[in-house]
Amino acid sequence: MKSFEDRYQENYGRIYNYIHGMTKNPVLAEDLTQEVFLIAYKKGSRFLRHENPPAFLYRTAKLKTYEALRDDAKHRAMELKEEPVSGDPDLLEAILAEEDRNIDERKFVPQVMERLSQEQRELYQSYYLDKKSMRQIAQEKGIKETALKMRYVRLRKEVRRIIREMDMGSGGVC
Repeated sequence: MKSFEDRYQENYGRIYNYIHGMTKNPVLAEDLTQEVFLIAYKKGSRFLRHENPPAFLYRTAKLKTYEALRDDAKHRAMELKEEPVSGDPDLLEAILAEEDRNIDERKFVPQVMERLSQEQRELYQSYYLDKKSMRQIAQEKGIKETALKMRYVRLRKEVRRIIREMDMGSGGVC
């Protein structure tokens, strides 16, 4: 029986190409490919003993891609219905700002930044320190705003995890 690592190495490129072919979005394809392999990893030996592990990966990739495309279509439809009021901040940005008020960024920035990946540091710098809007950052990076928002959700989770690890998260920060 092949190991998970073997299955990962054999199939990662194929699954990525399969998803990328459906989405035409390399960032989304990368995220979904990671999600497919995470699902397989969580299945553990059940995945490894599956009668056809590559078929399991393709089926999971297909379902996750359809789900993501459906969610994106719903989100785009909602965006079309919304008429932003000039001067009002994006609701999500307001919610995120409220959540993040509990973190004293000036106090934790050096410790947090050194533990983030290069991409995470750039996102953190742009949004939290340079105070750019998500729309502006998405335009600069050439990605959809919805994809960027998901990256910020993951970034905030990572920041909270880092602060907890540093044992500085007491007082309701996380």
